[in-house]
Amino acid sequence: TAALRAAFDAVAAGSARRALVVASDCRLGAPGSGLERSFGDGAAAFLVGDADVIADFEASFAIADELVDVWRADGDRFVHAWEERFVLQEGYTPTLGEALQGFFAKTGSGPADFARFALYAPDDKSVAGVARALKLDRTRLQDGLFGRLGNAGCAYAPILLAAALESLQPGERLLLGAYGDGAEALGFRTTGAIEKLGARRGVAWHLARRRPVKSYDRYLAARSLQTREYEAPRDQGLSATIHFRERDEDVAFKAQRCAKCGATQFPIQRVCETCFAKDAFEPVRLSDKTGRVVTYTFDFFFPTPEPPTIVTITEIDGARVHLQLVNATPQETKTGMPVEFTFRRIHEVGGRPNYYWKAQPVPSPEIRDDAPGRAATTGVA
Repeated sequence: TAALRAAFDAVAAGSARRALVVASDCRLGAPGSGLERSFGDGAAAFLVGDADVIADFEASFAIADELVDVWRADGDRFVHAWEERFVLQEGYTPTLGEALQGFFAKTGSGPADFARFALYAPDDKSVAGVARALKLDRTRLQDGLFGRLGNAGCAYAPILLAAALESLQPGERLLLGAYGDGAEALGFRTTGAIEKLGARRGVAWHLARRRPVKSYDRYLAARSLQTREYEAPRDQGLSATIHFRERDEDVAFKAQRCAKCGATQFPIQRVCETCFAKDAFEPVRLSDKTGRVVTYTFDFFFPTPEPPTIVTITEIDGARVHLQLVNATPQETKTGMPVEFTFRRIHEVGGRPNYYWKAQPVPSPEIRDDAPGRAATTGVA
């Protein structure tokens, strides 16, 4: 929320026409702990501007409280927390409540003026205590997403904001409450532009596509929390020189189209595979296109928390590319199936993660229509 306020201030002052605010977090609770059960990974992005906005930022109120209740020291793998009752009674409940009351006093508003309350919470029960203390209408509380996502750390409040905006109508007011080393309340009012915002991949869209982990052991494997028979190799990993030289293909996912015959090919090379023309190409971006699976195999040797790894040859705009397939089971994989592309981690070597593009099934029309996910842009009044 501090980044959102900084963006609002920059746009209002005229030092920026637009600002992109991104929040993401991936925290680990110790295996078997309550934090492990309530945590989730997530990210949200907002484009802040002063024109064609779907919500106007109205006001904010913040307080500071340096209470160490949940923390992670530098080098710690897991997040730590004091006893739950202490966290709620001395930290979360009074601090967030004070921020919300301060907002009401500052703006001359009250709980009845807001259609939705999106409140940060450490778990699905504690937010009810804040609502009860402030006499908030609990039917107007935004779903905390526990059991489906969980508390996503610094991204949690922005995700709740995005989720709330997906269902609000023009002219409705929303109050966002964030907590951490104090608390902050931010007020928004939706505009008529919210009805014109096209379908997009918002919170509801992603939740509709989630896949449950089949077992706790597989979860531990995915988090690298299991002891393995053999340690991962400790070499230096991908050469920085190679990574720099191939950045257009590996990061931007660019192919090339022959200026002579129009054939698309990947990876980039000097001679056309079709007409043998030399050095006569124009770049083509593949990341925003769709492709189809030409052939595939199941790799049971590549290290993955949920074997097998599905490896495909995928045709994209005429070019054939070797890609892993994710978000699909072996039973769902078919030749000819349409796929789109997502930037994912392939592996980690030498202490550095290596990212590349992977294919995933194109979502069905039912998922696209049922979860439009309208929230992506907010703004200043």
